[in-house]
Amino acid sequence: MGKPKTIDAFFKKKDVSHSKVNTPPPATNIDTSIPEERPSKCPRIQPKEIDTTSLERDPGLRPQICEFPINLQDEIRRAYIKAGPYQPVLDYPFKELGNQRRRFKALWFEAHLNWLEYSPSKDAVFCLPCYLFGKKPTGHPGSDAFTVKGFDNWKKVNNGMNCPLIGHVGKDPNSPHKIAVKCYEDLMKHSRHVDKLFEKQSSKEIQDNRLRLKASIDSVQWLALQGCDFRGHDEGIDSINRARDESKKEQMAIILRFVDKDGFLKERFFHIVHVRDTTALTLKKEICAVLSRYNLHIENIRGQGYDGASNMRGEWNGLQALFLKDCPYAYYVHCLAHILQLALVSASREVKPVHQFFNHLTPIINIVVGSSKRNDKLQATQAEQIENMIASNEIEIGRGLNQSFLYTISKEGANYQQRGDAEGAYKNLRENGWEKLLASVTSFCELCEFHIDIPDMNALCSKVRCRRHENEEDLTTIEHHFRIDIFIVAIDFQLQELNTRFSEHTVELLNLSSALNPKNAYKSFNIDNICKLVEKFYPQDFTKQEKTLLRFQLQHYEFDVPKHPDFQNMGTISELCKGLASSGKSKIYHLADRLIRLVLTLLVSTATTERAFSAMKHVKTRLRNRMEDELLADNLVVYIEKEIAKNFTVEMIMDEFYSMKDRRRA
Repeated sequence: MGKPKTIDAFFKKKDVSHSKVNTPPPATNIDTSIPEERPSKCPRIQPKEIDTTSLERDPGLRPQICEFPINLQDEIRRAYIKAGPYQPVLDYPFKELGNQRRRFKALWFEAHLNWLEYSPSKDAVFCLPCYLFGKKPTGHPGSDAFTVKGFDNWKKVNNGMNCPLIGHVGKDPNSPHKIAVKCYEDLMKHSRHVDKLFEKQSSKEIQDNRLRLKASIDSVQWLALQGCDFRGHDEGIDSINRARDESKKEQMAIILRFVDKDGFLKERFFHIVHVRDTTALTLKKEICAVLSRYNLHIENIRGQGYDGASNMRGEWNGLQALFLKDCPYAYYVHCLAHILQLALVSASREVKPVHQFFNHLTPIINIVVGSSKRNDKLQATQAEQIENMIASNEIEIGRGLNQSFLYTISKEGANYQQRGDAEGAYKNLRENGWEKLLASVTSFCELCEFHIDIPDMNALCSKVRCRRHENEEDLTTIEHHFRIDIFIVAIDFQLQELNTRFSEHTVELLNLSSALNPKNAYKSFNIDNICKLVEKFYPQDFTKQEKTLLRFQLQHYEFDVPKHPDFQNMGTISELCKGLASSGKSKIYHLADRLIRLVLTLLVSTATTERAFSAMKHVKTRLRNRMEDELLADNLVVYIEKEIAKNFTVEMIMDEFYSMKDRRRA
């Protein structure tokens, strides 16, 4: 047997003394750290909580899907699928293509309803499924046409089988577009997901889980409909000092006014927004953000109305003026419920005696209202006084003379309203109303138990009361002072304020719109005024051919609708619109029906907005002042729009939440 070999026999020894090289010691300040991750060609958005309700809808502005954090991409995909393709109907711009002028057409949406998107910022079309599930652009020409750059060569569309839109879909069942569409559909089919196939639960577990979930949803739904508290750790008395009170937040309510397919005029509470300041530019920015989130476009607004504050009604920099710059057909009508109030307040400030009277009246009211005891005592005394005056036949109780007087007022008021002659009513009051007013005041002073002194109206007015300048000797009578210096001056300022707030443009719009009013057997119907209304105020909503056809259509309308038994005794344009829709005549007179719907969108009152703020006091109470803005908006939608919220079943709510992101589902 040979001598056993060791491991040293297989390696040659190295002479350390000869191979040693004098090398300087390594520096200690060299950074040898290795980057944590390699740079990516597609820049990533930093991982954070992303609000899927405020994602960018414009295909030309939104980030690529690969830029989002990988663990949030499916949730973002679901949000875009739920919103659907971005397909705004606008007045699309023309593009010079050689010696031709072409533009995008909304009809192309119908041919490619499930995937085609339009970008107003780039004036190009995109593909939603390919954006969500397509591969990264390879760099080859056309690989990013429908995902990154967009397609805008309109002259090639409708070119038979060579149409780029048809070519993008492809004939091959395994084309990139069809594969993306398959992924698009499979993402929303939760039962096909791999994790769901591995989950196995007994029927007893499924039944118990669904019972618990249904009980929770029923409880939340009932509390939201009633505006009740959601009992939690931050809705107790101990929490009221930890956050700002609800009254210290500026809230802006958004109401949508529209006519539905059945001809019913609707005003729906849409959203409430917390604004940092109330400048017109800030308000416009917030409104546009909400409308864009729900695929509503400023270009389609045909009416706007606000409460009449200066930051909203300003002619140059007000909120209504900013919207008119973007959409010249979004006509602003001052809230009629606020006009008289604001005009009265402004006029009273200009007349010094009237202004002084209200300055003295305000603290008196505050003193009485500030104490419940004083308020109750005042009401009790007033009730006792009225009871004594009724017993002594000093006042009427709503019958006889009072009723005839109210009938006269209503009759005259209707005539003034019919003629639209508010100015005439004021002039009549200015010329002939002083004697009646003086007689009423004198009668009141004589019957009052507090014995109010009645001055001699022919006596000279005291210097303290009537003096205009210190060195001026005023010999006017008391009647002259009250009639000329106060009564007539107050009416003149009131007329001036009303003329300022009712612009000629708005008055003309309302007057021409009244030609569609069916009141008094269609007495105000006028074909020329209706055609003028379309030509001057709604040219964008009718083509040149439709404007010509409208006159012939109105001629048939005049001999049909007013004489039809179903359309008689109608009093409002809203009733007329509902009648046209229910009878099917809206299809026969489709142009007249379109104009009626446009006129109905004019907002003449903001009462619905005021009711929204009243509802907010029930939802956000003193003990619930820590409620976040999003939760407040969601609660108000359910609380205010109860008739819609009641239509959502528990199953529908479960499906909706399940489609938003991955969840365990029984």
